[in-house]
Amino acid sequence: MKDLLYEMYLQAGAPTLDEIAESIVTDESLAGAPGRDTVRRCVSTPEPGSQADVVAITAVLATRAALDSGDAIRRVRELWVAVLLEQPLGRLVADYAADERAVIQGLQVHPAVDAGDSEVPGLLTTYVRRDLDTRLSRLVEDAVTGTSDIAVLIGESSSGKTRAVWEAIRELPSPWRLWNPAETSHDALAETISRLPPRTVVWLDEAHHLFLDPVHGAAIAGALRKALNDPDRRPILALGTTWPEYWAQLVREPSEFDTPAHLRHLLSGKGIGVPSRFEAGELAAVSAAGTTDPRLTEAWERAEEGQITQYLAASPALQQRYETAPVAARALVDAAIDAVRLGHGEQLPAAVLEAAVPGYLTRRQWDDLPDLWERDAWAFAQHSVRGARGLLYRQRPHPGGPSSDVLARRLTDYIEQHGRRVRGTVAPPPELWTSLVGHAEATTALARAARCRGLLETAYRLYHRAGDARSLRQAADLLRESGRTREAIDAYLDEPLMDDPCAVGEAALLLVEAGRLDEALSCFAKAAAADGEDIADDLEARRDEKSGDEDLLAWLRSRAAAGNADAAAGVVRANTRRDTLKQHTWLFSNPRLMSASSGGPAKLAADVVIWRGIQAALKVYADLALPVGGEAPIAAAGALVRSGRVLEGMSWYERAALDGHPFVFAIAAHTLGDSGADETATRWLSEHAAAGRAHAVRVLARSADADGRTEEAVRWYRQAAGQGDLTDLRALAAALAAAGETAEALAIYESAQRDDVTHPGDQFEIGRLLVARGRPEEAIEKFRGAVGAGCTEAVGEAARTMAAQGRVDDGVHWMLELARKGGSDTVLAVARIVSTATDVIRTSDVYRDAVIALFEGAAARAVQENQWHGSAYSQLAAATEIVIAPALIDQMQQRSAVDAEDAQALFRLEAARILHSAGCDEQAMALFERAADSGEPDAIIALAEVLEEAGDTRRALTWFDRGMLAGSHEALDGAVRLRHQRDGIGATLTWLWATAQGGHPVAFGAAVRLLETGGRQQEARRLARNGWTVEGSIADDWYP
Repeated sequence: MKDLLYEMYLQAGAPTLDEIAESIVTDESLAGAPGRDTVRRCVSTPEPGSQADVVAITAVLATRAALDSGDAIRRVRELWVAVLLEQPLGRLVADYAADERAVIQGLQVHPAVDAGDSEVPGLLTTYVRRDLDTRLSRLVEDAVTGTSDIAVLIGESSSGKTRAVWEAIRELPSPWRLWNPAETSHDALAETISRLPPRTVVWLDEAHHLFLDPVHGAAIAGALRKALNDPDRRPILALGTTWPEYWAQLVREPSEFDTPAHLRHLLSGKGIGVPSRFEAGELAAVSAAGTTDPRLTEAWERAEEGQITQYLAASPALQQRYETAPVAARALVDAAIDAVRLGHGEQLPAAVLEAAVPGYLTRRQWDDLPDLWERDAWAFAQHSVRGARGLLYRQRPHPGGPSSDVLARRLTDYIEQHGRRVRGTVAPPPELWTSLVGHAEATTALARAARCRGLLETAYRLYHRAGDARSLRQAADLLRESGRTREAIDAYLDEPLMDDPCAVGEAALLLVEAGRLDEALSCFAKAAAADGEDIADDLEARRDEKSGDEDLLAWLRSRAAAGNADAAAGVVRANTRRDTLKQHTWLFSNPRLMSASSGGPAKLAADVVIWRGIQAALKVYADLALPVGGEAPIAAAGALVRSGRVLEGMSWYERAALDGHPFVFAIAAHTLGDSGADETATRWLSEHAAAGRAHAVRVLARSADADGRTEEAVRWYRQAAGQGDLTDLRALAAALAAAGETAEALAIYESAQRDDVTHPGDQFEIGRLLVARGRPEEAIEKFRGAVGAGCTEAVGEAARTMAAQGRVDDGVHWMLELARKGGSDTVLAVARIVSTATDVIRTSDVYRDAVIALFEGAAARAVQENQWHGSAYSQLAAATEIVIAPALIDQMQQRSAVDAEDAQALFRLEAARILHSAGCDEQAMALFERAADSGEPDAIIALAEVLEEAGDTRRALTWFDRGMLAGSHEALDGAVRLRHQRDGIGATLTWLWATAQGGHPVAFGAAVRLLETGGRQQEARRLARNGWTVEGSIADDWYP
C-alpha cells in the first residue's frame, strides 16, 4: 500500500505535504481530513493510518496524477484491509497510558471541565477510587494470572463508567494490548474476535451498540463467549459499559424480540453497578485530591448531591445549553434525540436532521430563520462546553475503522440520556418520519418503532429499505398481522426469502387457510427440506378438512416414515378424524419413530384411544411390542372402563400389573372408583396385596385412611411396613397417632429416626406426639431440631408450645435469632408464624414488636437477595392485619428502619387491599397512596381502580396515566375506559394516537379495540389493515 501511495505521489509531481492537506480540506466529498503531519505518516511511515485518511490522500494524488481515482481508491482500500489483517489487533495498553489524548479520543473517556488558568496535572483529573474499583482490580489481577473474564459497568451517563475501566487496566504491562471493536465494522466483528490473541483487553464501551445489533449482535456475543472459554487463548479480559435501561434488555428473559440465550449467559452475573453520586467518605477523598487538582475542588464545591463525575464532564452546563439553545439548534438536537430513541444508529447524517427541523418549529419560527440558519445552528450545537464536547458534535470515521462518505453527527452521551428522559413519551413530528424514510440508513429497529406506533406504511417502507432477509421477513409478518393474507403470501415467497424455511412455512400455513392446498404442499416440502420439519405438526393442526388433502397426508406420511415424530402425530390425528385407523399400525413398527418421539408409539396409540375410539385402538395396542412398564395398556384399560367395559379394562390393568408398572394400582383404583366399580377395585387390589405386591397394599391403606376407616388403614399399613420401608413405617405411625395410639406411634417414629436421622419430618411428628403425651419440654427440643433440619412448619408448633408454658419471650427471641441467621424465605416463614400466634399476640407487646421487626428484616433481606415474592408478602400482610388490625400497620408505616422501598410498597399494597375489603377506606387509601408513590405498577393500578370505584375519575385518570409511564398495559386499558366515558370516542382516539406516537407498545391495538366496541367496525378494520398516517388519520390502502 505504501509503495502504491508513493508511486502516485511521484506521478502527481511530488506535491508538498501542505498542498496535499489543503486539497483535502477543499474537497467536501472526502470523509477523511488528515493534516500535514498525518499525511506525512500515511505516506512515509509503516503506520497504516485510518482508512478515511488514506482514501482522502489517494483521491487527491490520483486527481493530480490524472489517474482513475475510483480504481485507485478501490486498490488502496483492498491493500489497507490486507495491511490491517497483518497488524496485531489493537494497541499496547502502555502506549495508551503514555498518551492521554488517545485515551480521550480513542477510548471516549470524558475529559474534565476546563480549569481556566489554573495549573492541572493533565487532561484527565486525578482519579478518586470507589468501591467498584476494588472489584475491577480483582478482575484485572485474575486476568494477569491467566483467567479470561468479562464485566460490564452499569450506570447513568457521565457517572464515571469508562474512566473506571481505563483506570483498572492502565497499569497492565506489555505485551497486553487493548482492542477497541469500534475500529471494525459490525459485520466483521465476529471474525475479528475469533482472532483475538491472549493478553488482550476487549474494550466494550457502550456495549449495547454491539450486542443489541439486530443483525450481527448474536454472532458477536457468540464469538466473544467462545473466545473467553477457549483455554488456548487465555487470558482475554472484556470490559464494557452500558446504561441501566440497556442492561435490562441485554439480560432480559425471553420475549417477542428476544436477546439471544448465549448473550444472557455471557453477561449473567457480570454486571457491576456504578453509583451516580459519591458518598460521604468518597467526597472526603475528592476534597483531599483537590489540593493538587483544582478541578476536583471546584466539583466538590459546586456539584449537586454528590454528582462529581457529572459535573466534571460538564453535564450541568450541557443541560443548560440545551435548554437555552436557539430554536434551530434546539430543533436539530431534538431531532437527533428522537431519531436515536426511535432506533437510528448513533451516527446521524446531517441531512436527516436538517430535513426534520421544520417539524420542531412553529410556522412563525420557521419563517423567521435566517438564510444561513443551518450554519449557525450547527455551530451552536457543536460548540464545546467547558472543554467537553458540544451537544451534537461531528464524528469523523475512526482510525482503522470502516470508511464512510458521510460526515456524521453524534449526540453527547449526557444529552442523549437527558433527552430520552424529557422526550421519552413525546410524539416525533411527521417531518422526522418523512426524513428518516427518505434520507436515513434504514434499520429494523426504526421499522419496528414505526410498527409499534401503528405507522404501518412507514414501517413497511423502512423494512424494505433495510433490505436484509430478516427485515423483509418482518415486513411480510406485518402484512400477515394486518390481515393482508394474499400480499403476505407473495412477500414470504419473494425471491430473497425463498431460502428461509420459516418464511416459506408461514406462506404454506396461509395457503392452507386460503384453501390452496397444492401450493401449500409444495411450500411445506421445500421448508422441510431446508430443516423446517417441525412445522409439519403446525400444518396439520391449522388445516381444514377439505377436498384435495390426500396429497397432504401422503406428504406427512413420507416425513413420518423418515423418522419425523411430529409428522407421525399429524398422520395419527388426521386419520382418527377420517375413520382410517386401520392404516395406523405401520407407524408403530418404525424404529426411527420409536426413538424420535418423546412419548413413543405408546403415546400415539393412547392418543388414538382418546381421539377416535376403542375398537380401532385395540388392534394398534395388540400389534405393539410393549416395553416393560409401558403406558399403552393402562391408557387402553382406562378407555374401556370409562366406556362401561370394566371386565375388558381389568384384563389390560392386569397385563400392566404383571409387567410391573409401578403406578397401575393407584391409577386403576382412581379410574374404577370414578366409574362406580369400587368393589371390583378393592377385590382386585386385595388379590395383589395378598400376593405381596407392596404398591397394592399402599393403595388399599391410603384408601381406607382417606375414608376414615382407621382400624383398616392401620392393618394395611402394618402389612406394608412389615417389609421395612421407612415411608411405610411413617405412614403407619401417622395412622396410629390418628387412632389415638400415641405411645406406639411415638415408638415407631423414634425407630424411624434412628435409621434416618436427617429426616426433619420425624422430629416434627415426635414433637407433636410428645405434646399430646404431656412432655412439652422434650417436644420443644424436637421442634427446634426439626427447624434446624429445615422444617419451618415446626417453628409455629415450638412457638405455641413455649407460649403455653409461659415462655413467650424465650419463644420470640429464639425466632428472632432464627430470622437473623436465615435467608429471606426463613424470615418470612417465621414472621408469618409469629403474626398468626393468636393466643398471645393481642396481649403481648413483645410479640407485636416481633412482627414489626421480622417484617422489616424480611423486606430488607429479600430485596438484598433479590428474591422477594408477592405471595409471601400478601400472606404476611393478611395475617398481620387479621391478627393485630390497623393499629400495627400504622406502626409499621411509621418505622424507617428499612430503605428497601419497593418491598415495603408491596406490603403496603396488600395491607391496603385487606383494609379496603374490611371497609377501612380512609386507612386503606393512605396505604394505597404510599405504595403507589413508590412507583410500583401494581400499587398504582390498585389505587386508580379504588379511586374509579369511588367515583373520583380525575384522580383515577391521573394514576392510570402514571401507571402507563411505569410500563403497565393494564393502566392503558383503565385510562382508555375513563377517557371514553368522559370525553367520547373521538377524543379518546386522538389521545391514543398521541400515546402510540410516544412509544406505548399497545396503544395502537387499544385504538382498534375501541373502534370495535364502539360499533365502528369498518373503521376498525381499516385501522388494523392500514394503520395511521404520520399526521394521525387512518391511512388509505397503501400496499404498492
